[in-house]
Amino acid sequence: YLGREIRRPGLAGALGFMKTKDMAVASRAAFDELGATVRSLTSPVGEMSGGQRQAIAIARAVHWAGRLVFLDEPTAALGVRQTKNVLETIRRVRDKGIAVVLISHSMPHVMDVCDRIQVLRLGTRVANIDAKQTSMEELVGLMTGAVTKDDQK
Repeated sequence: YLGREIRRPGLAGALGFMKTKDMAVASRAAFDELGATVRSLTSPVGEMSGGQRQAIAIARAVHWAGRLVFLDEPTAALGVRQTKNVLETIRRVRDKGIAVVLISHSMPHVMDVCDRIQVLRLGTRVANIDAKQTSMEELVGLMTGAVTKDDQK
């Protein structure tokens, strides 16, 4: 709720008092809906693991966005377990009907969670591919310039 806290009505709200229980209930529901796990709703985010931090960031984005979420390298600098949790969270968001734009250099992650893939090379889109109809080798070739649109089927 950082910056979007639910304030108490009246003078108490004007003095900065918040509805912490309401925010905790809504936060817990958002994490449960996405299948994200956090150690504690009251622990500082800085004390949590990288995967938990990413889960919090994704849950927050989904809660406030509603229809579209942009994720730029959400698995960067995470361990194997945390990466798995973040990718599962992305799948759940996608399955809720929320559009997810995933920006990543990790081709296994892209192939795992994406439906469509836009390949950029030097800032220009070189391909728009159905993820089920391509391979990692083709994607890497398009990114590096070893394969061009004309070379594709």
